Amino acid sequence: MRELRGIGEERACSLLRRPMSGRCVYWCFRQTNDGRAGAEPSEAMSESETATQRAVRNQVRLRLAQEALSAASGQVEALLREAAIELRPFPPFPGAFFTMGVEVEPDGVRNRNIGCVIVTEEGSLRELQLSFDDDGPGAILGANDPVSMRDETLVELEGVSAQDRLTLAMNGLDAVSALLDQQSS
Repeated sequence: MRELRGIGEERACSLLRRPMSGRCVYWCFRQTNDGRAGAEPSEAMSESETATQRAVRNQVRLRLAQEALSAASGQVEALLREAAIELRPFPPFPGAFFTMGVEVEPDGVRNRNIGCVIVTEEGSLRELQLSFDDDGPGAILGANDPVSMRDETLVELEGVSAQDRLTLAMNGLDAVSALLDQQSS
């Protein structure tokens, strides 16, 4: 395994025929640093090897941080599910006719393209999409009833970074916890 020192993360992981998971990346990181975190490269290394090792270390740190955020997000979402299950009766979402949910404030979320996020009765985070179905049964029968034409859809959050997902989960937990506190008062 000593032959992996100094060859870089991608090359080491490909030699091991392992995907570049956080564990493999961390292992490669340690090998390219002579087993010492933050070790300085030897003077015998060329400039390109030094730059390569710095780039590898930087990428490893970023990947490990993303994995830590994902793990933290999963833990907060588990607490959110637990709290949402305790919240009974679960409140209807304001302005919605068919959806039960607690609004999640987007404070601290970096992605401004995320729509209306709610906590569902099961405690999951979903985007609530509201629309009117002009071609549905209500429109065909000539009904002018907005309720029969309304379409409320809960959509899985996709393409949300681990950091934003953690922030949304924490904001959702704060909102559900506040409602639980109101119920117990």
